[in-house]
Amino acid sequence: MAPKRGIKRKDKSRVVLKKGESQRKDGTYDYRWTSRNGRRHSIYAQTLEELRIKEDAITRDEMDGIRAEARCTTLNELFEVWAQVKRGLKDNTYQNYLYVYRQFVAPDFGQSRISSIKKTDIKRFYNMLADQRGLKISTIESVHTVLHQVLTTAVEDNYLRSNPSDNVLRELKKEKDFARSMGRLVEVRTYRPIDKQKEFCGVLDAYDENSVTINEDGVLRTFEKKDIALIRLAIEF
Repeated sequence: MAPKRGIKRKDKSRVVLKKGESQRKDGTYDYRWTSRNGRRHSIYAQTLEELRIKEDAITRDEMDGIRAEARCTTLNELFEVWAQVKRGLKDNTYQNYLYVYRQFVAPDFGQSRISSIKKTDIKRFYNMLADQRGLKISTIESVHTVLHQVLTTAVEDNYLRSNPSDNVLRELKKEKDFARSMGRLVEVRTYRPIDKQKEFCGVLDAYDENSVTINEDGVLRTFEKKDIALIRLAIEF
């Protein structure tokens, strides 16, 4: 029976529920709403607090013109849209893109929901292709070319605000450059003086996402990557 007009609905904890919210028999919550195109949608959450965080995200998406379907559309589904509308490629290039995506992206990463994909997810995916599957950078470049175009389509069609794959491959290449240079003599130039100098030279000892460490005659010196203007192999005589 629907509640009488003017009577506020409450959950089992006596918390007043907003329009579209309801508590299910198992204690979880759902929220139902109609998007601007007239389609009905629903989301679920274990707690009311979690549900309302999701509701706030939905409101922000609607204000920014992001499609409600982005929450249930997978990367693979959007790839099929891209494949149908893509023009301007030679047939062998187009077929190669299809092969690369279906071989390396579709089975796993391609099942991700568009709205959940973050830059760190793509970094992790590319690292997996390089480290676990042993793909060369040139092959990962092909994967990136297709993936970036598919995600650009997602931005153009209002599934995403921005493309999470922007600049990811460039960062991966830098990581591979560091890996190849381990144990070799490098020159480091910083934006601002450190200990009254801006140029350093030492053996590349370690690196991670945020820092680089060199060995200067037995003394380890660590630099934050954001402070480094230039790092390159040193010329040895």
